[in-house]
Amino acid sequence: MRRRLRVRVARAGSATIPSMRRRLLIAVSLVLTVALSVGLFNRAAAPVVDQGGVAVWFSPDGGCADAVIDAVRSSNKTLEIAAYHITHAGIAKAIVDANRRRVSVRVVMDASQAQSKYSSATFLHNAGVHVMIWQGALMHHKFVIVDGKQLITGSFNFTKAADESNAENLLIIRDKPRVIAAYRQQFSRLVQKSRRYTPPKTDGPE
Repeated sequence: MRRRLRVRVARAGSATIPSMRRRLLIAVSLVLTVALSVGLFNRAAAPVVDQGGVAVWFSPDGGCADAVIDAVRSSNKTLEIAAYHITHAGIAKAIVDANRRRVSVRVVMDASQAQSKYSSATFLHNAGVHVMIWQGALMHHKFVIVDGKQLITGSFNFTKAADESNAENLLIIRDKPRVIAAYRQQFSRLVQKSRRYTPPKTDGPE
């Protein structure tokens, strides 16, 4: 009897090991899935220099786009964006995701974005983002103000080509309230001279 009991206990113990392994693997896979979905492993490359509240990146392949994405993801209250256009998929997704997190997102874009049947303005608009079109001449700004405390600026266009091919620069400025206030004032001027984006009407069937 004792031998049979020992055998049964041994079998039961050995049976629980694969079960525990399966549970552990499931738990690890769930953690990895969540981490990847929120971008925990998509950290930006370190800046070339980070001094006195100013961090600098260069492209191509210097981590500019990832730095922008990380900054946008860090937003909690507001995003004020002035950009000629936004065609980098990761940056556009980060903006849309911020809007879904109930961050107040406003984007001012160049008039050319209202002339195409489908543009980056259309994409953002369809995702519920508040998009405005500049009514002056060329709107060639490239800056983002995050929560009124962090400024992204530089020559870097929010495009894949700027990140992977072009020679560009990107600065992220923190702890410079007067500098950021000046950019916020400029953004307000842009808003005043812009109109709400509406997608172009498409021709219906004849």
